[in-house]
Amino acid sequence: MKRLISRLSTPASMLLSTLLASGVFASSAQAGAISYSFSNPYQKTEVRQSGTLSFFDSALGHLTGVSFTFGGGLDTMIALTNNSDHTEELTATSVSRLFFSSNFAPLDALINTGAPLLTLSTSVSKEVEANKTVSGNRALETRSVNWSPAALSGIYEVFSRGPGEYFNISCRSRSGLYAEGAGGNVTATQSSSGFCAASITYYYDNKVPEPATLALILTAGAGAGAGLARRHRRQG
Repeated sequence: MKRLISRLSTPASMLLSTLLASGVFASSAQAGAISYSFSNPYQKTEVRQSGTLSFFDSALGHLTGVSFTFGGGLDTMIALTNNSDHTEELTATSVSRLFFSSNFAPLDALINTGAPLLTLSTSVSKEVEANKTVSGNRALETRSVNWSPAALSGIYEVFSRGPGEYFNISCRSRSGLYAEGAGGNVTATQSSSGFCAASITYYYDNKVPEPATLALILTAGAGAGAGLARRHRRQG
């Protein structure tokens, strides 16, 4: 028994024992970010689309922030007809408003407020002769909006789940076409398509042992092992 006590009383082993027993593992918070996204193909308006986004994997660390990006596109072919008796400059503007929702109730309560999160707008202008129609005027726009309301700060924890869990984001559009020129004697028609997209970014802290502390622990362990080996050889 005395021999066993003397072996465990070496300075290196004492240091290792103290560190392990007291839990003195100096750590640093390493900030990280991870994103998930989806993007749908163009579809004839009105658009009804959806996609999935992953929850934050709690095994990665402590969640400190959440932000979204909602996106979409509008591709429009516009025909303009001048119904007046003179050549006129005609303008038509196609507008598509995108409304987002989610099957994840805490999130849906924030984004499903009845207002669009994104508005797409494209215009064409053409000089058109009297009683003529000009078609094939294409207008294209893609946009995104970053969305990180302060209200999310109170529900970060609900986004933290196990691996492989996800929620849905749905989108619908409401589109229209507005024309002007020729004293209102203008007719405009369109054929349009659009798409919806979304992404989520999680910001988190992941605490890991400081390299210096980890090296100290490993050195102490190695020194203790070497001391035990030397003593064992001498006593053998």
